[in-house]
Amino acid sequence: MSKIKVCFVISEDWYFISHRFDLAKKFIENNFNVSLISNFSKYQNLIKEAGIKINNINFRRSKINIINDIYNIIKINRIISKNNYRIVHAVGIKPILITSISCLFKKNLSLVCAFAGMGTLFTSKTILNYIYKFIFIKIIKLISKKKNYYFLVQNFNDKDILINLLKINQKKVFLVPGSGINTNYYSFKFKNNLENKNISILMHSRILIEKGVREFFQVAKILKNKNSNLRFILIGKIDKHNPSALRLNDLLEWSKESNFKWIDYKEDIRPYIYQADISCLPSYREGLPKSILEDCSCGTPVICTDIPGCNTIIKNDFNGQLIKTKSVNSLLEAILILANDNNKRFKYANRSRELIEKSFSIEIIFEAMNNVYQKIL
Repeated sequence: MSKIKVCFVISEDWYFISHRFDLAKKFIENNFNVSLISNFSKYQNLIKEAGIKINNINFRRSKINIINDIYNIIKINRIISKNNYRIVHAVGIKPILITSISCLFKKNLSLVCAFAGMGTLFTSKTILNYIYKFIFIKIIKLISKKKNYYFLVQNFNDKDILINLLKINQKKVFLVPGSGINTNYYSFKFKNNLENKNISILMHSRILIEKGVREFFQVAKILKNKNSNLRFILIGKIDKHNPSALRLNDLLEWSKESNFKWIDYKEDIRPYIYQADISCLPSYREGLPKSILEDCSCGTPVICTDIPGCNTIIKNDFNGQLIKTKSVNSLLEAILILANDNNKRFKYANRSRELIEKSFSIEIIFEAMNNVYQKIL
């Protein structure tokens, strides 16, 4: 039996490693031939060693770069024509737009347009962003008419946007919650801090305004002199190509506070999750946040905003705390509640691990994604 050829199109190799690598390896284990079109940096060899064929492309993630975008449309078209993929799986708004144009006249493949959340496009209120959003909606509505184009989302809210706002046929829209968590790698280890001493509060994400990093820092600043046993740790990459990225100088200035520390991106986040008593993600918008899945799998109780994606994983006062968006006071209150209640942290951690094993493991998500592939072939 010949292998089904699948090609992922993702703007950066580090994002592929973080969010799709385990899933891609699972497909290889199950007799798929997997390729990747991406902008490669230091992860090229690691990806090749996993048996994934690579095609380098110079993605520029700024909203519009006409010359570069036209070049990439042509290059992706040539790569696809040469390799005869059965499925092309584009992840993220820019790769979706570029790849959907590249595949317009390809009848012998199925294109999966995978939204990992709607991001800045649906949170920013600038005039320029409204223009980008208008263009995006027009293009998606147009390409959705292609019978071999399909759409993949990670939460019900994004599915509703595609079906009701963009008027896409609901039979072409699939929901798979995330990319799966390796529960052996992210094993469960609970911290039994009975006396609530030296509480470590972690936030790990890209360093973007829309992730709520400012609110996280503001809470640390408020509590610096009031609760000396609380320590705040922010870990993540400065995403220079994202319009809501913070500057390095801001983070270095923040780190001068005695109870706050910023650490650059870590390939292995587990030691920091295990050391933390609480993890926070006060984000403005998500698809299905992998950082929360990692926290829940490892046994670190979570505080996050009550938004689509986050509230798919966390149920308020069942396995975590849900807070208001862009609310320093709401985040502050939730942190103080959990910081002073070891029993609540213990309860949340156990319930979260059970949820991960039941609904979000790599095995479960692989089966869901494989079912989508089989339906569209």
